[in-house]
Amino acid sequence: MSSRFLNLPGWLHGVWASALCVWLVAAAAPRHASAPFPAPRVAPIEFRNIAPSSGVRFVLNNSATPHKYQIKPMVAGVAVFDYNRDGLPDLYFVNGARIPELQKTGPEFYNRLYHNNGDGTLPAKRPSEPTRD
Repeated sequence: MSSRFLNLPGWLHGVWASALCVWLVAAAAPRHASAPFPAPRVAPIEFRNIAPSSGVRFVLNNSATPHKYQIKPMVAGVAVFDYNRDGLPDLYFVNGARIPELQKTGPEFYNRLYHNNGDGTLPAKRPSEPTRD
C-alpha cells in the first residue's frame, strides 16, 4: 500500500486506522443488552491517609529561583517496582538538583529508595546514605 492511501499523510494512517477500529467495535456491540442478574451492591471506596505512618518522608526540591528555567517543572518522578524481588512494590523517588550547576549538593536533593516491609511501612533503604544518582 502506498504512503498516499486515501490521500492522507503517512502519520495520519495510524489515526485513521485507530478510528476505524473503534467504530467497528462500537458497531458490533449489542444495542440493548439486558443483564440476567441484578448488579451486586458494592461498598463505597474509602481512602485513608497512611502517609504519616508509612515512613515515606520525601520532599521534592526543584531549587526554585526567580528565573524561569525549563527544567524546574520536569524535575522529578517516582518509580514503583520490586527492587529486591520479595513480591512487594517498593518506591524510588527522583529529586532535583541545585540550579544552575545541576549538582546534588546536599541531602535535600538526594533521590530516595523506600523498601516495602509488607506491613504498611516503607522505611528508606539506608536513611544515613540516600541514593545520590
